[in-house]
Amino acid sequence: MPTIKKHSDTKPRFFEVDLSDVPELDRADLEILGEEIIDFIIERTLSGKDVEGKRFIAYAKGKKGQTSYAEREGKDNPPDLNLTSDMLDSLEVIKVLPRAKRVQIGYNTGYDGLGKVEGNIKGTYGKKNPETKRPRDFLGIRESDLHRLLRDGAWL
Repeated sequence: MPTIKKHSDTKPRFFEVDLSDVPELDRADLEILGEEIIDFIIERTLSGKDVEGKRFIAYAKGKKGQTSYAEREGKDNPPDLNLTSDMLDSLEVIKVLPRAKRVQIGYNTGYDGLGKVEGNIKGTYGKKNPETKRPRDFLGIRESDLHRLLRDGAWL
């Protein structure tokens, strides 16, 4: 069965999908599937869900007498992920390895928004230590979602 190698926790930039158990895939199929995965990630993220299908944490309210980021920005709902459209639009198939039947999806090293990607995934948001309750890990796909894409594309 296909497997997913999660991104690095230290510098999250991409993840890899290993499809070596699906022998009929060629380079073109791998590229198409990579684009299908990207479309899935964008749709899922814009619907407010992370890699595991959980809703992103809403912006925090400020303490009494303080103005929180949510209040300053007029946000009283879950994060408006349309603001991160540049980050989502920059997702790409980085590498296709046809012999190994692997696809890498994420961001090239030259992408200007890598800090923003890392901040969302790790929950650091420009700080040294992560806010463990607020990461928004969008970079990846569950195996069950990958299997559905493979079935829908008639690759399984």
